[in-house]
Amino acid sequence: MRKRIISFLMVTMLMMVWLTGCGKSEKSGTDITADVTTIETAKTTEDAGAAESGDIKKVRVVTASSYAPFCYLNEDGELDGYDVDICKAIDEIADDMEFTYEWCDWASMLPGLDAGRYDVCAYELGKNADRESMYHFGKLPYSNSAGSAIITTSEHEDWTSFEAIAAAGNAHIGCIVGSNYTQYTEEYLEEHPGAFEIDYYDTEIDAVLEDVVNGRIDATINDGTVALEKAKVNGTDQYLKVTGYVTDPVPVWFIYPQSDYGEEISALIDGYVQKLYDNGTLAEIAIKWLGSDYVISTLADTEYFD
Repeated sequence: MRKRIISFLMVTMLMMVWLTGCGKSEKSGTDITADVTTIETAKTTEDAGAAESGDIKKVRVVTASSYAPFCYLNEDGELDGYDVDICKAIDEIADDMEFTYEWCDWASMLPGLDAGRYDVCAYELGKNADRESMYHFGKLPYSNSAGSAIITTSEHEDWTSFEAIAAAGNAHIGCIVGSNYTQYTEEYLEEHPGAFEIDYYDTEIDAVLEDVVNGRIDATINDGTVALEKAKVNGTDQYLKVTGYVTDPVPVWFIYPQSDYGEEISALIDGYVQKLYDNGTLAEIAIKWLGSDYVISTLADTEYFD
């Protein structure tokens, strides 16, 4: 009988130890969960603090999807081109910045800066009084641009200057509203009234080139590489010819919103543009996309680079 009592007591004690052990395991599991939650909360707080302190600047770049070879959608549906590659080269060496890319049509780009949807516009844009009054420009351009006359192959091959176009008499030049090349054409016409007529287009270059081919206008002033790329896509390249440069090289700029953040990121980007100019990366990108580093080498003739 005594042995049975002892055995019963031993079993009872073992069960108490086992139950106590289970209680500790359950509590331990709860503690681990609490610790993980605490760690995740702390990480979230830390990340938020890093974002607020501005350690990594989030930069939303906007460009176009159909302005090859400067900015366009490639076969994989990704943004590609000369301007895009320059942005990617900046992003690659910028530990304090992170770029994302979006595209829209020309008419929506600058209003997108106004609305706060984008932080910087990269679209082969030059300065003019209206833009400078509404947007922020950095201290350094990232390229140069020069326009040629886009004509039919059968005539006007000597149109390598505005003077030559004016000498033809009563020429009609198609110009896209808001384009850099339109600005240069208008400036010449202001100084030489009646030299030629401007026909304005509030559209992409495709429609302008179509009118050149059909003889509705005599020429347009634009980037020759872009024009021929467009013409190839539309099957009209055999009807068009690019003359020599009509305009002198002029700087191409990133455009930012007029805000503290716009000024902050523009100062950072200026520093990286200088590095890419100095180490030859900008010239390499130009050769890759344009076949020549002309748009970069001519920056040495400006006041911006040594």
